[in-house]
Amino acid sequence: MATINHKIDIPEHAIRCEQTRQLFAAMPLATLGTVVNAIILVAVQWPVIDHAILQWWLAVLLIITLWRSYLMVAFRKADPENHHCMRWNLSFTVGTILSACSWGAATILLFPAGEIVNQVFLAFVIGGMCAGAVTTLAFLPIPIFCFLSFTLIPLAWNFFSSGSPMALPMGTMVSLFLVLTSTSAWRIYQNTRNNITLRMEAAGRERAQRESEERFRLIFESAPLGIMYFDQQGVILNCNSLFTEMTGIQQQQAIGGNLLNTVKDEAARKAINAALAGEAGTFQGSSQVFFPNKDTPIRAYFRGIQMLDNSIDGGVALVEDITEDKRVERLKSEFVSTVSHELRTPLTAIIGSLGLLRSGSLSEQPENAQKLLDNAHRNSERLLLLINDLLDMEKIEAGKMEYSFEVIELMPFLEQAIQSNMSYGEQHRVRFKLDSRADGVKINADKHRLMQVMSNLMSNAVKFSPPDTQVEIGAHQPNDHMVRIYVTDHGSGVPESFQSRVFEKFSQSDSTDVRQVGGTGLGLSISKAIIEEHDGQIGFETKEGEGSTFYIDLPQDRGMSPSI
Repeated sequence: MATINHKIDIPEHAIRCEQTRQLFAAMPLATLGTVVNAIILVAVQWPVIDHAILQWWLAVLLIITLWRSYLMVAFRKADPENHHCMRWNLSFTVGTILSACSWGAATILLFPAGEIVNQVFLAFVIGGMCAGAVTTLAFLPIPIFCFLSFTLIPLAWNFFSSGSPMALPMGTMVSLFLVLTSTSAWRIYQNTRNNITLRMEAAGRERAQRESEERFRLIFESAPLGIMYFDQQGVILNCNSLFTEMTGIQQQQAIGGNLLNTVKDEAARKAINAALAGEAGTFQGSSQVFFPNKDTPIRAYFRGIQMLDNSIDGGVALVEDITEDKRVERLKSEFVSTVSHELRTPLTAIIGSLGLLRSGSLSEQPENAQKLLDNAHRNSERLLLLINDLLDMEKIEAGKMEYSFEVIELMPFLEQAIQSNMSYGEQHRVRFKLDSRADGVKINADKHRLMQVMSNLMSNAVKFSPPDTQVEIGAHQPNDHMVRIYVTDHGSGVPESFQSRVFEKFSQSDSTDVRQVGGTGLGLSISKAIIEEHDGQIGFETKEGEGSTFYIDLPQDRGMSPSI
């Protein structure tokens, strides 16, 4: 897995928000120190400072501390996002300035004149508060420098102006302490900022790494090909769900398997070894070459995994399920066989008939010559129908089939369809019967194309009907919006194994060279496309050994009033 090494840009507001979190995180200890130091200072200064001043100062400080504690609790409950931290940052800074002002006021109000011991103790307390503030407030410059300035500058001024023998050295020490603590605070601020930035960059890189790994996993699992990769020894390291689906094995069972030990097929072993040598290899066959659980036709592409130093560290296989390709190949093979048969039979008849006529041997037998001409004409029409089917399918697939819609009356149309196909039925000793009527119904249709569909259904019914039987054609209205046209035969029915493929191109229940009925297997596929262009549906009901009913559901013309 590649490592994310590029620089992660951290927004300034995100850094500032993390600094604010650090400030609030340090508040509990700072608050405790503030209260303890304030009580001790009041107790020590009690004998030398006016009690009312001490009480008022302590009360104000405790109120400020209580308010700051409330802010701390509210911040923890809110846990604001990066974009909402500035308000909390400002509230914390205001609270710090108020606390600094109260301690600055202590250096003035609680500074006892002439009491050097109490003055030094006050300086000791203020110094301790400033030292503690450096560790708890240095995450941002404004709070810490406000606190140091508001407390140490007034204290230094008081010492310089007190006139006692210790005034100059104490004032100097306080001033020096201000410089030193300010320098330390600035250094701590920079270090903590850098640490926060580095930590956030590391978290960002880790997050980016996780996202990259998750994207890789999703791509790996969502790939339209089965994927498997293996190490230099041929051990499977991982595979996606599509590979396991093709091979019929669980992922945990596949991982750890050694291809060099389990794959016995020479072509597959050659492809695997080619990948391990840094070359490309291909294999086509069954998925059982990997695992015996499932027989899926596959095409596998093997390639070595090349590292940055150009070494080969294992290989990867992209496995394609070619079941559909095999099915198409089978259909093409059946189609070639069918077309060859369909073309050979009429051409043989035509050529034989014309050959006899050309030979002159029938010059004295006009009746026989007429029969041969009729045979040639009939087979020529058969060839024309075959070619028309092929051309129609080509137009449908190219989206170039043209339609001319008009409002037509249904029953006269069905009567015309029976009349047009009657001679074909008579050839096979099959009668057509108008079984039920839907008088007055009109439909919006291309009459020529709809007649083509009816001819397909009726000729199919004749082909599969026993001699001396009848085919029923009729129509009825399942509701006020649709009309159903049906063609029922009493043949052998559609075999269950073939029912799912009835409307597929080139599909025939008998696709061998020696067939009982003719046809290309395109008629029902063409019919389905035509009916769908009419916003209708085509389907069938069948019982093996009893016959089939093929039906067409079409919308009635909206401009008419249906009569039941």
